[in-house]
Amino acid sequence: MTERVVHRTSLGRRRWSGRAVLSLVLALGVALAGCAPAAPAPASPAAPVARATAPAAPAPTAAVGVPRPTVIVPTPAPATQPPTPTPVRTADQPRYGGTLRRVFRDPIPTLDIHQIGEQAALRPLAMVYNGLVRFDPEHVNTIQGDLAERWETSADGSVYTFYLQKGVQWHDGAPFTAEDVRYSIERILHPPKGIVSPNKSGIDMIDSVSVVDATTVRVKLQFPYAPFLTNLASGYILVLPKHILEKKGDMTQDVVGTGAFKFKKYEPGVLWEVVKNEKYFRKGRPYIDVWYNPIIRDDATRFAAVRTHQVDITNNANGLTPPQAEITRKTLPNITVFQIDMGPFFLFVMNTKRKPWNDVRVRQAVNLTIDRQAAIKAIEDGYGRVSAFFGGLAGLTEKELLTQPGFRQPKDQDIAQAKKLLAEAGYPNGFETSSVFRQPGTVYTRGAEFLAEQLSKIGIKVKLLPKDSTEYIEIYTRTLDFETISFRSAVTNPNPEGALTYILARGSRNPSQYEDPEFDRLLLVSRQAKTDEERNKIYRDIDLYLLKTVPQIPYVYGVYFGGYWNNVKNFHPPLTTTSGEFYGEVVWLAP
Repeated sequence: MTERVVHRTSLGRRRWSGRAVLSLVLALGVALAGCAPAAPAPASPAAPVARATAPAAPAPTAAVGVPRPTVIVPTPAPATQPPTPTPVRTADQPRYGGTLRRVFRDPIPTLDIHQIGEQAALRPLAMVYNGLVRFDPEHVNTIQGDLAERWETSADGSVYTFYLQKGVQWHDGAPFTAEDVRYSIERILHPPKGIVSPNKSGIDMIDSVSVVDATTVRVKLQFPYAPFLTNLASGYILVLPKHILEKKGDMTQDVVGTGAFKFKKYEPGVLWEVVKNEKYFRKGRPYIDVWYNPIIRDDATRFAAVRTHQVDITNNANGLTPPQAEITRKTLPNITVFQIDMGPFFLFVMNTKRKPWNDVRVRQAVNLTIDRQAAIKAIEDGYGRVSAFFGGLAGLTEKELLTQPGFRQPKDQDIAQAKKLLAEAGYPNGFETSSVFRQPGTVYTRGAEFLAEQLSKIGIKVKLLPKDSTEYIEIYTRTLDFETISFRSAVTNPNPEGALTYILARGSRNPSQYEDPEFDRLLLVSRQAKTDEERNKIYRDIDLYLLKTVPQIPYVYGVYFGGYWNNVKNFHPPLTTTSGEFYGEVVWLAP
């Protein structure tokens, strides 16, 4: 299989190759077994050789509406391949010890990872926990075993048998067993009363989970689903300790995992700190003794900490704004700037259970009004692309979209049609509404203010309601007490379906409360498609259908920038913001 690589270490103009994502994702579902490569043998601490020099990145070129990105192919390793050490891809030898300082932007909404679909929770907690499989943090195009040492797939692709690592312990000393895996998957699929499960749709094709023995788990799907391993590796499907969940009901007060790092301290909104797990099941890992993560909410203050080397590395999401990335590239040669193209996207979410948003004509009017090209410039500093519901990974191409109502230029025809639709719906002079948006964060404010300005063109007056992250998350995941939301999320894995299953599909995270049997049918048919051509044809149908029914309005897809000082070694930017790098076990520090 050919690797298709998206450049992610420079800010410059990029050339994007043709669309191959669907065939790549389907390749994940072939009937083979995964075999997690063994960790490299620990190197003896030694004086380092000369430091690597950060590659200089070319100047950024603001590209409005670039073609869809290609991604590195996530590929399971075949069972016939014996475990081999993973080579360290740096000129230096790994060094043990040290405290790595990584800055976070947001407080952690909850310590129970099954109840949240937020990167603010995943990034710290994934260092403590493991899943069955994961994206290899060193070779981000590969899915490898995590708590599963290897796996086998039935001939028809509907049954996965996972063979677990032996001798794994929870951080409290209790043994890890197959029962923990079964319990966690069933908790995500069938959450107890009072427990939300925003990540359920990513694995809701599972029919049953059975324990074969203490180190073997069998997962049966309702139908063969090619991207199953991709979804399983997304980061949110982590295994939690059954013995604590049975006793306490949730993990909101306990952080006990099997991961490379153990929980030490959390000061809400101030600091997250984890320390090396000396009994980690991957021998020789991790290298770092302490990950020290200050939480700095203000963009300028956070950037100052990066520039003055008070921290070693940023978030991968919202680590640097595009202007900050440019300043860093020009003035700080000892910082490597990286870019993640499968990054953030903005949605205008309307509560379809409330008037006037229950009227499709009103939703269509807003969709017609929003100027996507202007959004790329105003919100993402020109670093973005136009897309519908698949983020450019599948469905309608950008060229096709630019002929669609709401996407075409100039906007005169669309705005005239929007005013006509509002009049037909009984709002010839517009109406007043409100829109919740997240704070703090410059990009959130920009998005909300941009929407308010756009809607004013057709007489809709928007009262902006800034909410702290904790309250904002509570509103869109639990209370659903809003009229509209200026919503920003991120691509979670290379499976194009992710934007639908995590945001639209019933039974998971669906803030718009959209219910449509025809959409549900189309999504199910796409999941059962046997070829990439067949699947993408259905994705095109879904794009066109949702552009007519308008449950939500996607209007800009951006990119993420981050940076790290040159003393940080063996850090590999991931495919998406939730697919690999946060484990931290392969990173080490040069003196």
